[in-house]
Amino acid sequence: MEKRTESPSRLCLIFIIASLLSLLFLLSPFTLSSQMSSFSLSLDLNGAEGDQAIQSLDVFPNQVIFIQVFGKDIQNANRLSVRFEYHVSQVVYEGFDVGDVLPNASAPPEQDSGFIEINIASSDGSAMVNSGLIGTLRFRTTDAFSGTQIRLVRAELGRGGQSEAVTLSVSVTLQVAAPPSMDIDGSGFVDFSDFLVLASAFGSNRDDARYEGRLDLDSNGAIEFSDFLEFVGVFGKKVSRPFLPVCDRTAQVRDAIMAAVSVNTCGDVTEVHLAAIDSLRVVGTSLSELQPNDFSGLIALTWLNLRGNQLTSLPDGLFDGLTALTWLNLGNNHLSTIPSELGNLTNLTYLHLGRNQLSGEIPVTMGNLSNLERLYLSGNQLSGKIPVELGSLNSLTYLSLSGNQLSGEIPSELGNLSYLIHLELNNNKLRGKIPTALGNLSNLQILGLNNNQLSGEIPSEFGKLTKLTGLWLGDNPLRGELPQSLTELTKLQEFYFGGGGLCAPLDATFQKWLQSIEEVHGPTCTPASQREALVALYNATNGYNWTNKTNWLSDNHPSTWYGVSVSEGWITHLDLRENNLTGTLPVELSNLTHLVYLNIGGNPLRGTLPQSLTELTKLEVFYFRDAGLCAPLDATFQKWLQSIEEVHGPTCTPASQREALVALYNATNGANWTNKTNWLSDNHLSTWHGVNVSKGWVTRLDLEENNLTGMLPVELNKLSNLERLELRGNQLSGKIPVALSNLSNLQELDLGDNQLSGEIPKELGNL
Repeated sequence: MEKRTESPSRLCLIFIIASLLSLLFLLSPFTLSSQMSSFSLSLDLNGAEGDQAIQSLDVFPNQVIFIQVFGKDIQNANRLSVRFEYHVSQVVYEGFDVGDVLPNASAPPEQDSGFIEINIASSDGSAMVNSGLIGTLRFRTTDAFSGTQIRLVRAELGRGGQSEAVTLSVSVTLQVAAPPSMDIDGSGFVDFSDFLVLASAFGSNRDDARYEGRLDLDSNGAIEFSDFLEFVGVFGKKVSRPFLPVCDRTAQVRDAIMAAVSVNTCGDVTEVHLAAIDSLRVVGTSLSELQPNDFSGLIALTWLNLRGNQLTSLPDGLFDGLTALTWLNLGNNHLSTIPSELGNLTNLTYLHLGRNQLSGEIPVTMGNLSNLERLYLSGNQLSGKIPVELGSLNSLTYLSLSGNQLSGEIPSELGNLSYLIHLELNNNKLRGKIPTALGNLSNLQILGLNNNQLSGEIPSEFGKLTKLTGLWLGDNPLRGELPQSLTELTKLQEFYFGGGGLCAPLDATFQKWLQSIEEVHGPTCTPASQREALVALYNATNGYNWTNKTNWLSDNHPSTWYGVSVSEGWITHLDLRENNLTGTLPVELSNLTHLVYLNIGGNPLRGTLPQSLTELTKLEVFYFRDAGLCAPLDATFQKWLQSIEEVHGPTCTPASQREALVALYNATNGANWTNKTNWLSDNHLSTWHGVNVSKGWVTRLDLEENNLTGMLPVELNKLSNLERLELRGNQLSGKIPVALSNLSNLQELDLGDNQLSGEIPKELGNL
């Protein structure tokens, strides 16, 4: 095989390359790539001993910051170089204090704009420990400090004649701390409890364990007399709440804020984000409690809806700073009081506090809400008077105070609310007359005054409320005819005026207007004769002792009187059954000419029905049974009675019938009878024990086994219509009266088991 030879030029090139590589190796024999380094560094902003891994801190402008540099895997090291980068507009480098890891080390810095490189070299051996504090950097924040990062970007460690270098990206973050608050305990007020906390740290500075940055009111690094001067300047005053990080806010509020901004986590939400939010909705989330500064930073918020939660109270200062708020809904919660500070939200146009559990009086500060257009306080337990200050809310269009316990008179100042469309004062305890000033509310469409204790008449000025579509006046002790001026309300669709003393006039014009309304609830006025008849009945039958006499003789419409029904102004039904009426019926009942139903049964009345009742030609049902009353026997009355479809009551009995029964009672020792119910009383004979009556005549007498003694009286022959006489099982004695043979209608006679003597009269055989 032929031996290969290299050319001189090729051999020369190889030699040169090898020499260069050897030179490079000699020049930097100890430099390793970052991948081969075996040490690590960390930064800590906590001044406590040991690495606490605190890498972010809230600080003030012109404050000294200490950054501790810790090393790991540094045993046998004798030098270390570190390079930091920072923003000169935010912090200024002030120095470096060498730690105790490298013995007798010095650290001359190399500094330029925006970076500092510190070379730490030991003059007496190498590190004896594997990890520890390398040293502490000192920076001071500038007066223009707004937040920054300080970054450790490179480090090089020397040991055993070799160097290890690494490129890093380790940083600490400095954030602007909220300025110290004079309200140290967070109560919302600067008071004596705050003073005691401040005094406990007096004379301390940043190097003192007693020092707290929140107490350094002028942020000069020391708590001294100047801080107390600032404190005294606001002592006793209410202060705004500090900014609360969104992550620390009540969960439902935090979630609502997150839904309103475009960030990934709550920690990313800044004050800039908050300042851009104009509406917030926390509805039906079972929210039961809020923090005082849950809404801090929402300086542009105009719309806040907290409806349908479980809030029982609101913390003081909750609305501090919400000066732009115009719409606030706190309805359907469990709030117990109206926060007086709501009166400070002077830009509000809408405020809803309905359906809570509010009690106490309406704060007069509500009158400060000069821009308010809608105010809802209905469905609560508010008491006291309606503040006259509400009359100064000139922009108000809706005012709902219904369903409370408000008392006193309706303020005439409400008549100043010229833009008012909707006024609800119903279901309260308001009293007194309706102010005529309400007639000035020319834009009013809905007026609710029902279910109060209002009195007097309806002002004729209501005729000027020509835009009304709904008017509720009922269930008040109001009285009198509705004013004719109401016929001007041509847009009215719902009208309620029942349950009191109001009534609609009978004249054709008013009635025609009333018929044009879609829904009407209220009575037509009754002629005076109708009322007179009822008053006469009350007086004649001792009305003051009636079981139920609700509204009788009151100014309320007769349709509200117990037992009285009215149709188109006329009394049509009178039902006073079993109501303890006593005495006799008055002739004035004949004035109730439209009566179709009359029930006075079951009352301890007495006497004969008055002949004047025959004038009640429309009567269809008449009950007077078990009332001690009876219908006269005369043909005219009986003919009238027969014209009635349904009659329940007895016809009067001739005197002879009573005389016969009284004679029997006296002759047979009635006082000792086993049952003598109603005997000898003024009650109708049909109510006497054992007596049956038909058309006024006794037809049956059943006193079997009733302890009758003595002889039968001859007066029994007066019972000419008697059909059955049953006296078995008594102690009757003597002869059977021949007079019994005159009872021509008798069909059954039973006198067995007595002590009768003599023969049976042969005349009885003619029966």
